[in-house]
Amino acid sequence: LLKVLGVRVTHPVKGTYCFDPSRLNVADADTEILKKLATQLRGSVMILGPLLARFGKVTIPNPGGDRIGRRRLDTHFAGMHKLGATCVYDKKEDTYLVEAKTLKGNYILLDEASVTGTANLIMAASLARGTTTLYNAACEPYIQQLCKMLVNMGAKIEGIGSNLLTIH
Repeated sequence: LLKVLGVRVTHPVKGTYCFDPSRLNVADADTEILKKLATQLRGSVMILGPLLARFGKVTIPNPGGDRIGRRRLDTHFAGMHKLGATCVYDKKEDTYLVEAKTLKGNYILLDEASVTGTANLIMAASLARGTTTLYNAACEPYIQQLCKMLVNMGAKIEGIGSNLLTIH
């Protein structure tokens, strides 16, 4: 999925992957291949927050690949809306258009402690202006690892390991 978007992915040694997004360009992505891959992978929704923060506009296909039943995307879109984005679903194309000139920090109460929703909002909020407070955030080890990685990359996140995160 990342390769289709122009990210150079290398695997120099066992257990190590390198991602070079310097050629990342959503406008030049092959939308048919992107749609096919995204509809096979539930985690494809995870590109929403970072791409929205970087480009201000992203069209993502409806994610798929979930064998344990349909899971909600509300947390992702409601959170992005709180950060200043508009979200429009195109039923014919089965895609979501999400736009925001600038993401702005805000207080966000998640109505469910969604792991992927929390992760998506953390990534978007890390690049937003101002401070975002996530209440009822998921606090699984995956979320803690993501936060620690983002902190190592320069993000300022408080409350790691709890269900109350503050992202500056």
